[in-house]
Amino acid sequence: MNEKCKLSIIVVSYNTKETTDNCLYSIYNSIWKDSFEVIVIDNDSHDGSVEMIKNKYPHVNLIVNEDNKLFAIANNQGASLARGKYLLLLNSDTLVEKDNLQKWFPTLKLYLMM
Repeated sequence: MNEKCKLSIIVVSYNTKETTDNCLYSIYNSIWKDSFEVIVIDNDSHDGSVEMIKNKYPHVNLIVNEDNKLFAIANNQGASLARGKYLLLLNSDTLVEKDNLQKWFPTLKLYLMM
């Protein structure tokens, strides 16, 4: 993605290969008109999550921790690398349906401006 992307989506993974795969698939198959990036922080998974992400989603910015940094720390790692104007912290078991991101985004912008 480009340096001036609109949205950075951060996903934390810990031994959730299948659910993370489903999550990433749903992100990349959703309707989103602006630029975005996906950052996945893997917390020392031993289920093949890292290999799956590298093979199926090579454009994902993947951070591989050597130990479990826990959810909050991992999200902060992702946020520190994010290039987007807006951040979305997305659980790995979340599925993005069709145009939900596009529908949700104006609400988020309004909330951040308040």
